[in-house]
Amino acid sequence: MDKEEYFSSVLNRVYCGSTPDELFKFPQNKIALTITSPPFFDDNLYTLEDGSPEFGWNTYEEYLNHIKNTLDELFRVTNLGGRLILVLSNSPRTNSNDQIIEYWPIIHDTVVMARKIGWSLQDEAVWINNQPSYPDIKPVPAPETQLIPHHDWITVLKKPSKNKRESREIFNIKSTWELPNEGPKSKYSKSYGSFPDHFIENCIKCWTLPSEVILDPYAGSGQTIRVALRMKRKGIGIEADPKWSDLWEDINQNSI
Repeated sequence: MDKEEYFSSVLNRVYCGSTPDELFKFPQNKIALTITSPPFFDDNLYTLEDGSPEFGWNTYEEYLNHIKNTLDELFRVTNLGGRLILVLSNSPRTNSNDQIIEYWPIIHDTVVMARKIGWSLQDEAVWINNQPSYPDIKPVPAPETQLIPHHDWITVLKKPSKNKRESREIFNIKSTWELPNEGPKSKYSKSYGSFPDHFIENCIKCWTLPSEVILDPYAGSGQTIRVALRMKRKGIGIEADPKWSDLWEDINQNSI
């Protein structure tokens, strides 16, 4: 099966696979928009049910290499002028008292790597959370005070192009996003870090046109793809952990 055939076989589906290995199977210049939250370093979320690491890095340098390889492949498969939306935070390193010692500078290192690859830093926004991002963090007494994180960082990268894709719609959206709660959690949002529909809708309406392809290479419950299809786009979701696969049935049944 060549790359075009493989791409067609996974279009409008969410399936198990490892990023960036799966992206290597795609032809270039196919994706209009990627919306994703890559793994954060040193987070036990990324441990499989048998206790093994989901992605396999042991050091921060190995983690950054995984992110770089993903950014490389995403750049290749993204259309000229297409965008990549990354939701990240600088993961805290804590002591035995759950107090912050320092942060792993994930956001900053990711943007530096992305620009070296060829991505342009196009926009950025702060996602304001009502609840602490890390609820177990304990305050540190003054004068060593550490701020308690209540935000994530939304980074918008663009694959440069001289051509512009334009519609008649203009959105006046500020760079601080106080996203609404989605109410009671549905079975589709039980995955840790699942995006609210409003966030996905904002990204899709601002940075895509109908029938373009949306990608989430760390798809979790598949909600990004579910919303994309509802908004008359096409979509592909990749997720390394099969424990979420029962949540993709509605998407995959409709793609047959």
